[in-house]
Amino acid sequence: MVLLEGFSYVLQKLNKLATNTNQKIPKYVFVQAFNKAQYTWLDLKLRLEEANKTSQRETYQLITTNKNLKLKESSDTYSLYELPDNFYHVSNVLGKSGSCLVDIQIVEEGNSKALWFDDVSTPSLEFEQSFASFENKYLKVYKKDFEYSNIQLTYFRKPVKVDLESGFKNLDGTMSTDIDTEWENSNLYEILDIVVRDLSSDIADGVRYQTISQIIKDEN
Repeated sequence: MVLLEGFSYVLQKLNKLATNTNQKIPKYVFVQAFNKAQYTWLDLKLRLEEANKTSQRETYQLITTNKNLKLKESSDTYSLYELPDNFYHVSNVLGKSGSCLVDIQIVEEGNSKALWFDDVSTPSLEFEQSFASFENKYLKVYKKDFEYSNIQLTYFRKPVKVDLESGFKNLDGTMSTDIDTEWENSNLYEILDIVVRDLSSDIADGVRYQTISQIIKDEN
């Protein structure tokens, strides 16, 4: 299904839900709602990932690997690496030090000091283990008496940001153009139904605001 067909699907759904038919939703409003809904849908799937293998298959197309993250800075206890621009959520981190592969677990930064001093969890080439945390747009990978020669990050990338040509100027100053969705079949319909839910809620809020405003006006 192309994005324009998805737009028609959403309009039809909204007209069935709305008190007044023939809801007129501008294309740019639909585009904004769709781009937001992709992340709502993806966050839900990621939360279900561990318990549901089906969710893993549904999000598989977003999995990608950067085999050599760019080093930004290094200290005695950690190395800081730049995250890819399209990074959204981590799947797996693997470090290399010489011929040794290190399994790197993601932890909260607040726990890093305790983990570093704990003999069970401290970075170790002998046990092929370490940990990392996120710091703004960087991956902070911890080490102890060794250096990494390579950090490989497997992650969920950001979904393609869609658009529809409508004469609307986007927030970044570019004019709207046709950029189709990468989603198909059930995944796409699930996202579109989130769009319907969000837009119908916005419409309902608008109607309630107009009603309240009219009541206040009448009382005055």
